[in-house]
Amino acid sequence: MKLSANDKNLISLQGVGDVPRPVDINESVTGFEYLKSLRIYRFSAGQVIEGEAEGDEVCIVFLSGSVGMEVIGPENHTWTIIGRSDPFNRAPYVVYLPPHYSYRLSPKEEAEVAYARSAARGDFSPYLMHPENIRSETQGNSQVRYLLPKAEHLICTETVGSGWSPYPPHKHDTQSDEEAKLEQLSYHLFEKPNGFALARIFNENKDEAFVLTNRDILAVKEGYHSLSIAPDQLLYRLNFWAGPGENAFRARTGS
Repeated sequence: MKLSANDKNLISLQGVGDVPRPVDINESVTGFEYLKSLRIYRFSAGQVIEGEAEGDEVCIVFLSGSVGMEVIGPENHTWTIIGRSDPFNRAPYVVYLPPHYSYRLSPKEEAEVAYARSAARGDFSPYLMHPENIRSETQGNSQVRYLLPKAEHLICTETVGSGWSPYPPHKHDTQSDEEAKLEQLSYHLFEKPNGFALARIFNENKDEAFVLTNRDILAVKEGYHSLSIAPDQLLYRLNFWAGPGENAFRARTGS
């Protein structure tokens, strides 16, 4: 399934008013069981954003913009997040929140922030990943950044590259082993405004192809998945996965 960002989509936040939420995807759209949502907000300087993890684990990726963040729960933290001007050049700050924590964001400038959720027990404490501590490796023509070293079900990576990625295609299978049961959402940014890629999702029963352009989102639940990027294009992808298990997932991403 392909979905597109919508800059006209607004959400009313208590004490703040209308805030742009250009990416607003949950299980009612995808039919996913484990990866509950992906939402991307655009906050303005001077706003104070309050939220809760509730019964979920939450991965927060700061795509751009500098913010202050307070985490409130059994452990309290105050963190400073320094924004990046370009996701193609360096890794982001990333926050992991376990269930039953709340937070308060204070943007210092316009900030774009991505949130993904999955239900969790609460096995881990909240933590902040600094860009210099995020592990990365080269796979073919791409650099892969592993953003979330510890989580119960969520996996998060960034990929920056060109060519054919991933190859050979990896498989999502609702009937197979735990590693293959990964539900996936990927958000795409192209370095050039006219960039595009061709995505294919296929199995013995279905074969679908999609043209992906800037800020499109791809949702994958089952089938083989491959992506071919147009020549001379550089593509950034923010990838989230979740599924019923954990150990196989950590092994899959090398964490």
